[in-house]
Amino acid sequence: MSLPGLRLLKRQASRLPEPLQNVLRRLRYGWLIRTGRFGADEPEFNRLGEWVGEGNWVVDVGANIGNYTLELSRLVGPRGRVIAVEPLPATFHLLARHVALARCNNVTLLNVAASNGFGECRMTTPYFDSGLPNPYQAKLSDDGDSAVVTIALDGLGVDAPVRLVKIDVEGHEMDVLRGMKGMIARCRPVLILEGDRREFDEFLAPFGYSRHFTSGSPNTLYLPGPASSQAATIA
Repeated sequence: MSLPGLRLLKRQASRLPEPLQNVLRRLRYGWLIRTGRFGADEPEFNRLGEWVGEGNWVVDVGANIGNYTLELSRLVGPRGRVIAVEPLPATFHLLARHVALARCNNVTLLNVAASNGFGECRMTTPYFDSGLPNPYQAKLSDDGDSAVVTIALDGLGVDAPVRLVKIDVEGHEMDVLRGMKGMIARCRPVLILEGDRREFDEFLAPFGYSRHFTSGSPNTLYLPGPASSQAATIA
């Protein structure tokens, strides 16, 4: 289908009742999963196999509908574990459905928002130009329409070494990092962070991380260097 035709189809879909929109989403995503086309066009997605392997533990923060979660599940295999964190109830419902459809028995689903501590916040979901909701850019907001619980990843008490953490939370990345500094110091995971902010460098430098950026990517990649005594002190 041509791009103008796809835009027209989306505008027409936006006029449908929300329950019918949800049915169409389930049908589309289900087809993508069954045909092996359910992925992401980010450069880091295609490199996950460089950092993650059989038996690893990984965390997908801002899992959305599961594009990264399903691929990470495949890579870590039955002896590994994916912890997928998604706060929006409607999006979480799709995520859980996709995990079940793909038979990902090594995924733990958490319907919470990762932050720097336990609490409560609100989230708002913007809309595409077509009029359809845009869950990919949902973010924390004082006057949001959805109330969600927040947790710190350090509060999960995960003892297994975490190999990779992907964080895509629309500007809330620093709070997520602050809530997982113990995990960073102990596990030294590969970090995929949405955005390109100096704050990331300043926070991660004491832990010995090096910054990498791929042209055309919305993310910044941080790879751990040798463990340092300074990082251990910060934790």
